[in-house]
Amino acid sequence: MDKVKIHYEFWYQDKRVHDLNNSMAVISKFFEDSLTGAGIIKDDNYLYVIGSSNSFGGIDKINPRCQIIITEVT
Repeated sequence: MDKVKIHYEFWYQDKRVHDLNNSMAVISKFFEDSLTGAGIIKDDNYLYVIGSSNSFGGIDKINPRCQIIITEVT
C-alpha cells in the first residue's frame, strides 16, 4: 500500500472512563511499526500514513478490543 488512513475503534471491558488518545498512542505506535516491518507500508511517517483517527466502539466485557480499519488512499 502506498498511502493509508488508519482508524482505531476501542471496545473497553468496563464502564470506567478511558482516554482514547492514550490508548491510541500506545497501540498506533506498535501497530504502525509492525505494518512497516511486515512491508505492508513503506514507512509510518506522514508521507504514507496520511491520517489517523479513533473512536469509542462500546463496552464488551467478553471481548474488549481495538478494531483497526486501514483505508488505502489513492
